Amino acid sequence: MKEPDKIARMLRAMAVIFLVVVVTVTGLYGQELNLSTRSKKAQKLYNQAEQHAIQRNPELAIDALKQALKIDENFIEGWLFLAEMWQEGQHPDKALAAFQRAFSIDSLKYPQMYFSMGTLAYDVADYRLAAKYYKSYQALNHLDSIQNSVVSKALKITLVASKLESEPSDVNIKNTGKIMNTSSDEFVNFLTADDQMMVITRKTRRDTLIEGKEMYAEGFFVAHYTDTSWTRPQAMQLPWADGYNAGGMSMSADGRSMLFTGCYWPDGKGSCDIYYSNRIGQSWQTPVAFNARINTTGWESQPVISADGTTIYFTSKREGGKGGADIWKSNYIPEKGWGTPVNLGDSINTAGDEMAPFIHGDGQTLYFSSNGHPGLGGYDMYFVKKDEAGRWSGARNMGVPINTSYDEVNLFVNLMGTHGWISSNREGGMGGMDIWDFPIPKTVAPQSIVLLAGIVVDKMTGKPLEAEVEILTLPAVIEQINLKTDPITGEFLVVLNPKNNYTFHISKKGYLFYSEQIVIENTSNKPHIDKVYALQPVKSGVSMNLNNIFFNFNSDKLLPPSKPELDRLANFLLDNPTIGVLVTGHTDSIGTASFNLELSRKRAKSVLAYLVNHGIESGRITSEGVGDTKPLATNQNEQGRAMNRRTAITIKDNF
Repeated sequence: MKEPDKIARMLRAMAVIFLVVVVTVTGLYGQELNLSTRSKKAQKLYNQAEQHAIQRNPELAIDALKQALKIDENFIEGWLFLAEMWQEGQHPDKALAAFQRAFSIDSLKYPQMYFSMGTLAYDVADYRLAAKYYKSYQALNHLDSIQNSVVSKALKITLVASKLESEPSDVNIKNTGKIMNTSSDEFVNFLTADDQMMVITRKTRRDTLIEGKEMYAEGFFVAHYTDTSWTRPQAMQLPWADGYNAGGMSMSADGRSMLFTGCYWPDGKGSCDIYYSNRIGQSWQTPVAFNARINTTGWESQPVISADGTTIYFTSKREGGKGGADIWKSNYIPEKGWGTPVNLGDSINTAGDEMAPFIHGDGQTLYFSSNGHPGLGGYDMYFVKKDEAGRWSGARNMGVPINTSYDEVNLFVNLMGTHGWISSNREGGMGGMDIWDFPIPKTVAPQSIVLLAGIVVDKMTGKPLEAEVEILTLPAVIEQINLKTDPITGEFLVVLNPKNNYTFHISKKGYLFYSEQIVIENTSNKPHIDKVYALQPVKSGVSMNLNNIFFNFNSDKLLPPSKPELDRLANFLLDNPTIGVLVTGHTDSIGTASFNLELSRKRAKSVLAYLVNHGIESGRITSEGVGDTKPLATNQNEQGRAMNRRTAITIKDNF
């Protein structure tokens, strides 16, 4: 069995509880032990081992004990002392074997051995054996209330682990290989929406010591997927990070904003702080530290931002937590910045450590790593779901084989919710924390989402444009998304909820705005909408459809969801005072031609009246109705008829 990572062993969630009962051999078995061996030489070697242990020379202590046990193989205290040495040296398999040897000599002399063996059996992932030892210890009926409570908690955790082990998911989890992983630590941070580019943090040991402690260097690397495999990760070109420690990184869903952890940076408030950088084109801008509400004089790390850009989640050891490192969130307040962080509460945070939060693009599923919730040992991955009231469910362990008795951290689930990548130091890796990938089981999958991606360009030249994008839910505005396209590439990407329909607007000064209805049910077989949006420069004679104008059936009464589109048209005219517009109403062919002509005229006049009532001079606007005489599509099916029922405007400069 591969030796568990030292850090993982030290940070195990139940270590403190175990130590309440299991102390050193001397404390556990009496200050003045009556050694069972009659061999003076074995006793002398035992005493030498004690001195070596006090002087922190475990190798010499172990060697002395082995010699003593060769002299007297039934020397029970020698086996117990050896077990303690192996346990302190992070060798639970050897420690368990030594305890079992002592137990076989005399099972009643030191009954606390049951608890020690239970703890070690848990450490080596033999959960059934651990439960057996704990139950046997309880059955002795000599425990006080505190001891019984500790054993009961340990047994409960062990039974949870045993149940998880007995119900594995049918998941093939595999190492991403020696091209991606090294003997150092690799942590998965981000994948692009097409799953073709991965960003990782690599943590390497430095040659220097600071205040006697080993120091590590962290940096960001990028790998690309080509045909069937990943390329070798290459260091990201970030001049501002040269010479500094930067890790714990994530990106926004569109890959244009980076959040990361900077430790011991010159402008830092604490040991580690949270920073962000925005990408313009292919260049990452100089990072900026988050405000004093987020960064404290303590430790903040591992930030992640929601797909809509309004909430960040991060790990902190600040005051007000549940113990250890907790997960906190902060909401963005327009014109005020990031608000006071809120602890995510008891359903997520424990007295142990909760680390590496990851909020999926659905905005409803949060994954995180913890050593405080019952699990398989070390850090396990958990997830919670948000209900309609915004409350988080209880934490659920992601189960076997995603979790093991080793450490699992830094989960990333792709936007489509079909595939996951995780960092783990489990057996079968290249050393340290490796990146592993696996298909996401339905039992732990996020909600489905729809991606809206595009490029905004000038219709005449094809040049990319920096434009304003606004997306509102229909029929009621329960969600609003505002963003700008990349000023160099014109690109944008938005995550949409498949339960909603939306109005979609693109605007830029000097151009006609673009509007569209996004009916999600029409994209059920196409979760990734990818288009080029060409904006028409403002000039006389150009026309556009107002795709988000809505009327009652066979009526000229405007419906409330039309307001954003009409307000946008009014603002467009206010921003361009030298032009006028002709509003044209169109219908499908259902009904008589005369009825449709009159209906189209009335609807165009309703739009005109709205604009006049919102500050547009009446002389700048004219209206007409053309009924069903100018269809865009066939009237033989509903899809075509829906396209033909429309309101359009034409730019006029001779009003």
